[in-house]
Amino acid sequence: MQPTLLIVDDEPSTLISLKRTLTPEGYNVHTAESALDALKILETLPVDIIISDMRMPQMSGAEFLKEAAERWPDVRRILMTGYDDIHTAIVAINVGQVNYYLAKSSKKEEMLSAINSMLENKLLRDQNRIMQELINQQNEKLKLLNTQLEEKIQKRTAELHRSYGDLQETHEAAIQVFLSIQELNETHNKGYSRKVATHAKLLAKAMHLTEKEIQTVYLAAMLHNLGRNGLREEIRFKPFAQLTTREYQEFKQYPMLGAMSLSAFPSLKEVVNTILYHRERFNGKGYPHGVKGDSIPLFSAILSIAVDYNELMYGLIFQEKYPAKQALAYMKENEERYDRKLLLLFMDIIASLPEQQTALMEKALEPHQLINGMVLSRDLKSSEGFIFLKKGCKLDDELIERITALRHILVHVYDNVIPPAAPQD
Repeated sequence: MQPTLLIVDDEPSTLISLKRTLTPEGYNVHTAESALDALKILETLPVDIIISDMRMPQMSGAEFLKEAAERWPDVRRILMTGYDDIHTAIVAINVGQVNYYLAKSSKKEEMLSAINSMLENKLLRDQNRIMQELINQQNEKLKLLNTQLEEKIQKRTAELHRSYGDLQETHEAAIQVFLSIQELNETHNKGYSRKVATHAKLLAKAMHLTEKEIQTVYLAAMLHNLGRNGLREEIRFKPFAQLTTREYQEFKQYPMLGAMSLSAFPSLKEVVNTILYHRERFNGKGYPHGVKGDSIPLFSAILSIAVDYNELMYGLIFQEKYPAKQALAYMKENEERYDRKLLLLFMDIIASLPEQQTALMEKALEPHQLINGMVLSRDLKSSEGFIFLKKGCKLDDELIERITALRHILVHVYDNVIPPAAPQD
């Protein structure tokens, strides 16, 4: 069955162009020249994805998408605009409840990638809903779980509230939109921000920060490159060593641009501060303000190390992509740029990791496919949101037996964490 798209734009030429582009790709494309016409179509036709322009007469794209979200919450929503500015993104987040932000100037491949991503997301949500319905039928069996498992549920639930709190709950939609904007500009550096976030989180944990502080560092790392979207495309991801003097002066503004993009959200104050100072150097030769030493916030000092390490490996400092060992050696040679205690701790952390552990991939398995020694890549939850086991938990035979009793559940584990071989006689 062909996925159904509804494209809404007050410019007929845009509708004709998009329909001509998307129909050969296997989509069932419907168009509307106004939000009111689009609502009439939605009342009579099942639609998978809405792609709406922002600026339209009578009812704006944000207002239209808000009503669509309220009446048809399962329909995915993409905002398409020719105005690439942060104000438009904020309006889309606060009013339109969009799932994805796409510039009209986007290439065909970027648009298809966004649409396919939304379709995959919708499919996963539908599958999850069916799975949850099946799990609900097992509620009576869940009551038979022993006291030990019930204590684990209570403990894990309390950890969840401490770990995430208001930061994730209040601005999850906003963060997803900002991440989608950023990922559109990371086409040549796939996974870069997530690797930075993984390393920053490891260093924050090693510094014994609280769970909330660790989450702040992680989120700042995920969003630290947001300000690069305001730079000219030709210098956005140009290797640092190849920048001209003029380009370098422009490039230095990106931490400030990123911080300004998030400053409208009071609860992200620490994230904003972390991003603003993450390019400062311990020797005072950083930017944008040239602060040094202990005047640099701890979270920013942590992020600075994770950013430089990954930029060296992604070829964002020099054109050559450094392997991990060479990247660490370069940072050690230039240790005056960093908090030395943090740098040495970071080097110990990287040295202790299995090869390419930061690039772990996950897979979803049924309980009978689990093997002793596998590691959870996500929290294992019931349909009511109770956490049975937390992400990172290493499975043993007893835990696998208890998970198997749940039935009709998928368990996400890391793909390249291989259980240890049995000891030889």
